[in-house]
Amino acid sequence: MFYAGKTDIICRMIREHAPCFLARPHFFGKSLLVSALESLFSKDREMFKGLAIEKL
Repeated sequence: MFYAGKTDIICRMIREHAPCFLARPHFFGKSLLVSALESLFSKDREMFKGLAIEKL
């Protein structure tokens, strides 16, 4: 199994405070990204242990 974490990209997006338009086809994880951001900002950090975004 291989997991490619992209939370470092999310960290940059958050730090830059720039609007982000998610133009992707259906079923490409847009809702999952928004749900992950919601968990991050609601202080539910358990699922981010060991990832780059945990240090944010």
